[in-house]
Amino acid sequence: MFSRNEIMMVFYSQSGHRAGHAELFGQYITIDFRDNYESFWALFYSWVRPKTLIFGMIDDSYIEFVCIALLRALFLRKTRGLFFRPQQCFQHKFVGNIKLVLFFFLRLVPFTFVTILLPTDINKRLRYVATDYIYDPEFWHLLDRKGESRVALSAEFEARLPSEKKIILVCGAIETHKGILFLLQVLRAFPQILDVANIVIAGRTANHLQSIDIRQKLISEGCLSFDSFIDDSDLAILYERASLVWCAYPPEYDQASGVFGTAIQNNRKVIIRGGSLLESFCLRENLGPVVLDFSSARRSGEVIYEALENSAPLVYDESKIRAWRAWSWTTLVPGFKE
Repeated sequence: MFSRNEIMMVFYSQSGHRAGHAELFGQYITIDFRDNYESFWALFYSWVRPKTLIFGMIDDSYIEFVCIALLRALFLRKTRGLFFRPQQCFQHKFVGNIKLVLFFFLRLVPFTFVTILLPTDINKRLRYVATDYIYDPEFWHLLDRKGESRVALSAEFEARLPSEKKIILVCGAIETHKGILFLLQVLRAFPQILDVANIVIAGRTANHLQSIDIRQKLISEGCLSFDSFIDDSDLAILYERASLVWCAYPPEYDQASGVFGTAIQNNRKVIIRGGSLLESFCLRENLGPVVLDFSSARRSGEVIYEALENSAPLVYDESKIRAWRAWSWTTLVPGFKE
């Protein structure tokens, strides 16, 4: 059994999913934030002491992760980093090549672990940059919330959601890297989708001109838009009401997804891009997604329409999700028992 004080997980901010991850992992291990330190050396003095140090997201600062991992290795102390975007190492750009070389050699450093958020066996290239893997925390973070009572949707949602239509939910950060341009192309190529379903766009769009423009065009095509912070209660009910959840992301955003994981835990079918890591994961776990061919917007529209016509609630194996959680905890904390 481990001592809580032997392991520390560190984050560079509390924005986005980081706050949720800090709360989840903080149930059993110590959490610290980069903002607590004014200088690198003050930070290092505090972060060198734990027997195991885990970076909650090394993508926030590759340089500090590498420096601290190498320094801690001299003291025979373990350092682990959660690597959210390993596919960027294989995108054949100058920066990608640098990352590939960096992580290829870093994984050979004693006491240093690079951990990705999807199984390495779904794509053999991942083993070049990772030592091991966990399952994205948002693939299993709702397990202990099963059976929680849901209050009614807020009045704004209830008033604008016709109950006779099915729902395709597009949520999270509504930006180009979440595939909204292809969604627009699909609707223009096959508008019949909107005859049988509401496409609900729920979430904020950052101050990014292309994303804002595409969102406005989606609204013009007939999508329902809620451009604001969506509280957990409303979001949970939207997942429950959705027939399909949009997770069809372009190649430059080929990674694990919290939206995908939340949909899976809510027994919702997910829409994904063919050839993506998420498709490989679904095949591995037999999750039955709706798979789109990004080379044909019309054919993708037909696939979505057929899925809506034949959609039925899926019941995913909860024991499988519990196994994902158990694997993740024991990878991060050897000897861990809940």
